[in-house]
Amino acid sequence: MTDEFKTITGFGKPAMTEWEWQQKLADDENKRPGKLNQFDKIDCPKCLNRGYTTVLIGDPETDLYPEMAQRRCECMTRREIVRNANASGMGSMLGRKFKDFKVEADWQRSMKQKAVSFAENPEGWFTAIGQIGSGKTLIASCVANQLLRDGHRLLVKSWPELVRESGVDWFKEKEILSKFQKVECLFLDDFLKTKPTDRALDIAFELLDYRYRNGLITLITSEKTPDEIADYDPALWSRIRQMSGDRLVTVSKDQSKDQRRK
Repeated sequence: MTDEFKTITGFGKPAMTEWEWQQKLADDENKRPGKLNQFDKIDCPKCLNRGYTTVLIGDPETDLYPEMAQRRCECMTRREIVRNANASGMGSMLGRKFKDFKVEADWQRSMKQKAVSFAENPEGWFTAIGQIGSGKTLIASCVANQLLRDGHRLLVKSWPELVRESGVDWFKEKEILSKFQKVECLFLDDFLKTKPTDRALDIAFELLDYRYRNGLITLITSEKTPDEIADYDPALWSRIRQMSGDRLVTVSKDQSKDQRRK
């Protein structure tokens, strides 16, 4: 832009062009520190923890008035991962990785291979059922944490807790059920741990049938055997078996496989 478009200040110096003025405002904004690091402990030198940088859009040679816009900072991807992890309900299992799962026998090797395969290509369901203390919750937690690190939204819930909270009243039940039906990824731990009532089986079917029909990623652990689940509800077991496919882990009942006894 030529000096013809500039005015002369009282000090005899050309005033800023509109572009220069807007650029100054953008620069001032980009120097302003944000507070996102107070919540997720991530410190970003690029956006100073605001989550965005301010830029001008247009061509200073041809456009008289630039458009000021906010550009999402790359750090927001990491911040969302942390936010999703903190909101997941993983608790003490947050951060567990596959290296934490010890392999000392072929059945453990098979369990880990299926879990890693699912984490690398998360489609359908991953289900680990059978012997108490065999590491089912740990291996499913490893899968869940990998999903969180890859940017997926995940919620974890123990089955006994879900049934207990759903029993408060009808409206509360529908609210809770909808939350876990629709979340992108669900980790349902200790499924059918206690002998279910008819209402609990209804909740189980409503929850898993919705996720079945919508193809949503689901992780399930249970101490029950395939026959026990099928005895409770054949249609429920049929969906679990179909959606899990070759990612179904069944640990035969054998107290020597109980890692808590060692």
